[in-house]
Amino acid sequence: MKGWLLHTIFAVILITSVAANGRAGDVLSEAVDIEPAIIRAAQSRGMTLLKKPANTEPDQTLIFDAPACARPVLISLLFVTFDQEPLVREVGEPGDLVRFIYLDRSWSALPNRLTVFLERKKHQALELFGLTPYVPLRYMLRLSWAPGCEIVRSVDWRIVWKRDYLAQPGPS
Repeated sequence: MKGWLLHTIFAVILITSVAANGRAGDVLSEAVDIEPAIIRAAQSRGMTLLKKPANTEPDQTLIFDAPACARPVLISLLFVTFDQEPLVREVGEPGDLVRFIYLDRSWSALPNRLTVFLERKKHQALELFGLTPYVPLRYMLRLSWAPGCEIVRSVDWRIVWKRDYLAQPGPS
């Protein structure tokens, strides 16, 4: 191999390594509390938090009162590994509409694990170079609401994972 090619490869590796290390300090840790961001997003459309779990475990369900809705809106945090999926499946009433949301993706049924895994890995790689506005946390949202409660669809749930939105102080 020619010397210039080896130098070029070494320079690319060096620059990539330095960039990744420099960005690693900026990356929000997995210990980020996502609940305040969820509460702010829901309150932005007039929903009122009725019950916040006393337990700080991420597999809890937040319960919101929403204007013009027959029943409360339930927002559950679900690990992207779907570990608690059987438990969370029981949340809500029969006939409720359900939506799963992760970063900028949304599904009406439980998404394929590989799809969510690849989406997370894609955003983790982009995050190292500052190319995504999202923080790819280990949690996705499972929303459950009564038919006719259109306010839930009007919320931009993607902001829950946005770096700037997560950094804002929680609701008082």
